[in-house]
Amino acid sequence: MPKIGSTKRAILHLVELADTDILPPLFEFRFFADCSDSIAQKLESVNFGAYRPKSCFEVLSPKTRLSFRIAHQLYPLDTLLYTAAVLDIAPQIEAMRLPPDEGPFSYRFEDIADQPQLYSTSGSYHDWLLMVQSLCEKPNPFDENKFVIETDISDFYPRIYFHRIEHILDDCQAANSVRKIIEGIIKFSRAHQSHGLPVGTAASRLLAEGLLNDTDRMIAGKNLPFARYVDDYRMALLRN
Repeated sequence: MPKIGSTKRAILHLVELADTDILPPLFEFRFFADCSDSIAQKLESVNFGAYRPKSCFEVLSPKTRLSFRIAHQLYPLDTLLYTAAVLDIAPQIEAMRLPPDEGPFSYRFEDIADQPQLYSTSGSYHDWLLMVQSLCEKPNPFDENKFVIETDISDFYPRIYFHRIEHILDDCQAANSVRKIIEGIIKFSRAHQSHGLPVGTAASRLLAEGLLNDTDRMIAGKNLPFARYVDDYRMALLRN
């Protein structure tokens, strides 16, 4: 089962910041706040091997002016369990990642028990744009041999293969109960498809960041300066 500390921080996060910035917050989170100690204790005795997730609300959400994405809102208890389980392995995921000034900029986990915000507040999209600008700085401002490759991963969250999530859990040496929670809720929310993460939750964001760690390290190993915000990459090429 998730550690009591992980469950209590998950409750704090859900009460203060809700489960998603796409859909309205669920009223059940107020109950979680009033009974956080007893809920954390109760979850210790749950048989997660027999636990079955409940319904998942799926909706089309505007992405850009002319495009949409599928967003998810999990059942309140599923959201709590999913968030707490990911928080249990969050320090290990963060430890595997490169430092933010070496590429992976978004959603840097902060292990602070009484803080509802799970990620660094200095890792905003605006902060990332400033980092991208710094990649292209050279002593000679008139050098024209300067190129930036811009790319992103099309439909990143829906196309994440489930086996890659299993590899992340292996790398973090996740406890069996934590694995069952994460794997079960992901499979249920994706209607037992072999790919995709629930879109909109803070927990999914950290799993996705851990999944891209291999790609980040591969790019860094080629001595290619880059910066990444979620699935958006900017790579600087300086031609001699």
